[in-house]
Amino acid sequence: MSEKVIEIQCPICKKNQTIKVPTSIFEGKKVGTIKVQIHQGICCEHEFLSFFDQEGKNRGYEVFDTAIDLTNFQDSKIEIFLKDLLKKFGDHTLYLMIHAILLDSSVIVLHDKYVPEDNVSTKRLNIFLNKCLPTKYQKPLLFTSMLDRNYYKTQIETALVINTTGIVEVQPWEDIQLDYEKNAIHEALKILDPHLQPVILQEEFKIIFENCSFFDDTLKKWHNIYFQDLIKEFKTRYKPKFSEYDYALYEQIVKSRFKADTSKIKSAEKARKKKQPSNTIFFF
Repeated sequence: MSEKVIEIQCPICKKNQTIKVPTSIFEGKKVGTIKVQIHQGICCEHEFLSFFDQEGKNRGYEVFDTAIDLTNFQDSKIEIFLKDLLKKFGDHTLYLMIHAILLDSSVIVLHDKYVPEDNVSTKRLNIFLNKCLPTKYQKPLLFTSMLDRNYYKTQIETALVINTTGIVEVQPWEDIQLDYEKNAIHEALKILDPHLQPVILQEEFKIIFENCSFFDDTLKKWHNIYFQDLIKEFKTRYKPKFSEYDYALYEQIVKSRFKADTSKIKSAEKARKKKQPSNTIFFF
């Protein structure tokens, strides 16, 4: 098995160390940073996360005790983790929840009757998933609960609506593959300590929001912009290559979360095929 030699430095005691990491870790990661959990004794007596780009260059560190604490506005005696959400709702519904968060769409959890809060209450959902978001994008009410008889009277169509068994009743956006969400959860679950999994998701969401902010800023500079000119702008920013799937996902986010005027984009049909584009096809 081939290995890549990389340099790390403990963000706490500043001790330097050279370690070897399997090259397969870098080869299997096409977008974003690679997260390596440095256990106690590998570098020093501390544990931390180290972030690398695809070439093995260090891009930063995260200390475990810096996880965001939102209990100042929502008290919860029981902490929940990714495994609890997967067990409660299933993987596909969890991916939809993450997609809703990316789009800044509300999530309503329906109940057929009032029941005492279980371990995965909407209050604890709000606390956990806010920990997964960069501070700038956190908000107290990502999720709300509603009795189904009350919901059916209002017929809110702008929220992702699920019931307590994980069945999706309303999806407010145009159907899209959930490759990004699936990969983000998969990467987080690679970290054995469940307290650190939100840190991984926060880093992933920070990157995609930065990219979408660039998308939004680019649109604001133009009265109208042709699709291919927009892709040229992306070529200077996105690495590695930017796929049709990436474009479809980012366009949804900037339109929903950033309220961008995507009608400025002319002749963008190539990125909006009825059949969901493969994420192996690239614009350039």
